[in-house]
Amino acid sequence: MDTHQSEPNLASRRGESAHELATTHLQALLDVLPQGVSVCDKALSLTLWNRRFNQILDLPQSLMCKGVRFEDVIRFNALRGDYGAGDPEQQVQAIVARAREFVAHRFERVLPGGRTVLVEGMPFTSGGEIAGFVTTYTDISEQKQNEEQLKRQRDEVKTIIDNFPGAISLCNADLRFTAYNDQLMTLLGFPPELFAKGWVDFEELVRFNVNRGEYGPGDPEQQVRTAVERARNFQAHRFERLRPDGRWLEVRGSPIPSGGFVSIYIDVTERKRIEAELLRAKELAEARREQVTSLLDHSGQGFLSFGVDLQVEAECSRACSTMLGLHPAGRDAAQVLFGADRVKAELLRETVAAVLNEPDPWQCVAMLSLLPVEFRCGELLLRAEYKLLEKQRVMVVLTDVTGERLLEQKVQSERQRLEMIVAAITDSRDFFDTIQTFREFASVGLATLLRSGAQPARMARELYRQVHTFKGLLNQYSFGQTPQALHALEGRLEELRQLGAQVTQQALAEALQAVPMTELLEADLRPLREALGDDFLACGERILITGEQTRQLQQLASQLLHGEPIDVTLASIRKLLLALEQLHKMSFSQALGSFERLIQQAAARLEKEVAPLVVRGGEAVWIDPQHWRPFLRSLTHVFRNAVVHGIEDPNTRLDSGKSELGSITCSVQVSGTQLQLSIADDGVGIDLAALRQRAVGMGLLASQAVAALSEEQVMELIFLDNVSTLQEASDLAGRGVGLAEVRSQARKLGGDVRVQSARGQGTQFVFTLPLPCDIFGA
Repeated sequence: MDTHQSEPNLASRRGESAHELATTHLQALLDVLPQGVSVCDKALSLTLWNRRFNQILDLPQSLMCKGVRFEDVIRFNALRGDYGAGDPEQQVQAIVARAREFVAHRFERVLPGGRTVLVEGMPFTSGGEIAGFVTTYTDISEQKQNEEQLKRQRDEVKTIIDNFPGAISLCNADLRFTAYNDQLMTLLGFPPELFAKGWVDFEELVRFNVNRGEYGPGDPEQQVRTAVERARNFQAHRFERLRPDGRWLEVRGSPIPSGGFVSIYIDVTERKRIEAELLRAKELAEARREQVTSLLDHSGQGFLSFGVDLQVEAECSRACSTMLGLHPAGRDAAQVLFGADRVKAELLRETVAAVLNEPDPWQCVAMLSLLPVEFRCGELLLRAEYKLLEKQRVMVVLTDVTGERLLEQKVQSERQRLEMIVAAITDSRDFFDTIQTFREFASVGLATLLRSGAQPARMARELYRQVHTFKGLLNQYSFGQTPQALHALEGRLEELRQLGAQVTQQALAEALQAVPMTELLEADLRPLREALGDDFLACGERILITGEQTRQLQQLASQLLHGEPIDVTLASIRKLLLALEQLHKMSFSQALGSFERLIQQAAARLEKEVAPLVVRGGEAVWIDPQHWRPFLRSLTHVFRNAVVHGIEDPNTRLDSGKSELGSITCSVQVSGTQLQLSIADDGVGIDLAALRQRAVGMGLLASQAVAALSEEQVMELIFLDNVSTLQEASDLAGRGVGLAEVRSQARKLGGDVRVQSARGQGTQFVFTLPLPCDIFGA
C-alpha cells in the first residue's frame, strides 16, 4: 500500500470525525438550553436547531431537517394563523424580506395557544462576511403572567391608597416615601413641589415640618434626628398630634415585613371636640348626681342596678323597697325580682351573663328584650325595663302598673258591654236567635246528643263543630266569658277527638259538665239586663214597622172592632197585609250585611284593615230566618277565615302592590230556582302546598296520592274536618272544622259549595242553593 496516498485520507477522516464530534457536542449543548435555538445560513436554510425550538414552535417533522428553507417554516406558521389575520403569502414575503437584511432583532410573539415567546435574532459572520443568523426563542408566558399579576396588585394598592378616607403613605426600608395619596398633602398641608420628584425622603419631610413649627419649640436639628432615629426602628406606633392650625391628627404606623412602614393620618378634630364635650357633660352629670338621685326617689319608679354577679348595688330608689317588699341592696337580683319563680330567675342569670359578654350593643338590646316585661310581686303587677349601663352593669326600672291594668280591663269590659248593647239593639233578630239557640244547645241539645246512641267518636266530631260555631257567634256579639270557656272546651274536645275510637261517652260528658254554659251565658248577659232591663231580654226579637204601617194597622183594628167588613181586594189593604206577611222574613242582602260587625272585630284584633263589606244583589230575595238560620250561622266561618287566613296586614299588602284596605265582597244572583251566593276576598289566597302537607301530616292521604291531586282537588281538602293551614289555634280560627260545617249546612238546604283561589289574588266561595217558590216578596 502507498503510504503517501493513505496519509491525506487518514487526516481527512480524522478531521471529519473531529467535526462530527464537535457537532455532536454542540447539539448536546443546544438541547440542554431552556430556550429554543435555530441557526440559518446565508441562504436562509435551516442548518441547526435544538429540541426546545421544536417544542415551542410545534413544527411538523417534515420541516425538522437540515436544509429546510426559512421561507417554508414561515409559510407553515402563516397558514396556521401564527401571525394573525391577513394574506398568508404577503406575510411570508414580508418576513423573508426582513430576514434577508440580517439585522439584529428582538420582539415578543403570542402563539395561537396563548403562550408568549420572546424572539431574539443575531446575525453571525465568517471571514468577515455575513454567514447567517442565530435565533433564540424563550417562552416568557409565566413571566408575562407574573408581570400582569404584579401590575394588578400595584393597581389595587394604588386604588386603595387613592380611595382611603384619610391620608396614607408608604415608606420603604431606606426611609423614602414611595407611595401616598392626595389627602396626605391636603391634610398635612404639604406643598406640591415637595413631592415634585414623585417621592420624598422621610428626613426631608420631617425637616419641612420642623421648620414650620409642627413639633413645637426646640432645636430643629435635634427634632429631625430624634424623628429619624425612631423611624429607623420600624416599630408599630400610634399617637395623636395637634397641628398649629388647631386640627388634631391621629397617626398610626405599621411596619412592612419587607422593610419600611405604612402610615395613616386621620383627622380626629371632631372626635376630640366631642370627647371634650363628653368630659364636660360627665363632670356636669357627676355634679348633678345627687339631684338626680333625689328626683328618682320621688319619681314613683324603682331603680336598681347590678353587675355580672347579680348583686344589687347600694344605690336604689326608695320605690324599690315599697314595690318589692324589701330593701334590695346587696341581695341577688334574680331572687329579689322573681322570688320562687326559678325559670324566670335562671333566665335572668343566663341573659345577664350573655349580655355582659356581648360586644355588639344591638345584640345586647335583643337579648334583654327576652326578659320578662311584667311580673307579679305580691298583690302588685310590676313592669320592668332593662338597660345596659357602662362598666358591665345592668339597670332595671320598675313601674307599678297594677292600677293601669285594672283600668285597661275596665275599659275593655265597658267596650264589650257597649258593643253587646249596640248589637242587641241594631241586630236584635240575629242576637236573640243566637242566645235562644245556644240556650237550647246547652240545656237540651247536649243531653240529646249524648243519649242519641251514636258512636262516641262521631259525637266528639259533632260536639266539636257546634262548640266551634257557637264560640264564633258569641264572639261576634262581644260576649266575654262564654267564648273563652268554649275555646277551652274546644281544646279538651280536640284531645278526645284525637283518641278516635277509644274516646268514651263518659269522657265527653265529663268535659261538657266542666263548663257551666248557662251560668256563663247569664253572667255575660248581666250588663245587658242592667242597661236595658229584664223586659228587653224577655221580649226578645224586635220587628220595625214604619209610621205609615202603624197608622194603617190602627185603622184596620178600628174597623174590625166596629164590625166593619174588610175588603182585601183593595190595593192599600192588600199591600198592608202582604207587608205584614213578610215581617218575619228578611232580605238576603240584609242577612249578609249583618256580618260586617264580625269582619271589623276580627280585623281590629289582628291589626288588619278591611273596607266595609260590599253586598251586591239579594235585596229582592226574602228568606225565612228560621229555615236559613243554621246556614247563615255557618257563614261566620267563611267571613272570619277571610280576615284571619286571607286578608294580609297593611304593610304586606303595600309591598304586594295592593291597597292597605282589604276587601270582602258578596254577590247574590238568582237563576230559575237556583240562588247563587259568592263570597270573595282579595287576600293572599289558599296555600295549596300547606294544604298538601296538612293532609299528609294528618294521615288523610299518602304523599304520593296528595302529589297526584289537581289544584281543584287539593282545595276541596279545606272542607274536611280538622284541616287548617294555621299552625296554632286561637279563639278566632285554626281548629279546621268551620268550613266542614259550612258545607254540611249548605247540603242540608239541598245546595253545595265550591272554592276558587289564586295565590296572591284572593279566594272565592261559591254557593249554589235551592230557591223556595215563595222567596220573593215585600
